[in-house]
Amino acid sequence: MSDFSVDFSDVQGGDFDVIPAGVYNVAVTDWSRTETKNEGKLPAGTPGINWEFTIQDGQYENRKLWINHWIHPNTLGFLKTFLEKTDRYTEEQLSASFDLDPDNVVGAELQAVVTVRQYKGDDRNEIKKFRKAGENTSSASASMLP
Repeated sequence: MSDFSVDFSDVQGGDFDVIPAGVYNVAVTDWSRTETKNEGKLPAGTPGINWEFTIQDGQYENRKLWINHWIHPNTLGFLKTFLEKTDRYTEEQLSASFDLDPDNVVGAELQAVVTVRQYKGDDRNEIKKFRKAGENTSSASASMLP
């Protein structure tokens, strides 16, 4: 017996086309635990957080973006900068050791600077950095807002 009964008779195929490079207003909508699979820049098994973001407005409203933050001394600066931009933690907390609960970050609104890069022959979106929600942008960046 099957675990799932599905009816594809009225369903169109789905695929994620890349969105244009730009600055997008996003909210953190979910997270999951992850770990590195193979030896590379980080040891296999390095724990991480896979964050899910949902674009909040414009032509690409409700589209999803993802980024991983690895819990490793060489990469904690990226996680710290991200957490600063969410405004969910104090400067004091982010200057010391504490137990991070990713659920506290869900719902945070911020801006994601998104680029398009090639990965194994396909275009992919990549979040390059974050800004606080409502942070002023240069005129060039602001013109990229969808």
